[in-house]
Amino acid sequence: MLKRGSAWIDVGTPKSLMKAARFVEEVENMQSLKLSCLEEMTYRLGFVDRNQFTKNIEAYAKGSDYRAYLESVLNESGPHNS
Repeated sequence: MLKRGSAWIDVGTPKSLMKAARFVEEVENMQSLKLSCLEEMTYRLGFVDRNQFTKNIEAYAKGSDYRAYLESVLNESGPHNS
């Protein structure tokens, strides 16, 4: 059983893969969040500290949308790992 807020989309055909991609894009745009962002999840769950998260961000090209998103997570107010 999937938890509330979860979605399962079969991507066994090119058509269903495109449908899934459009779904992910729409959800991310509506919520201003990334889905299944491993760097964010490990940071928020305390598996990596702020210093390691910063190092992880540096792996992405400056100016890329993904890096900007991760930097926004780093710069949020609220408790973070030290």
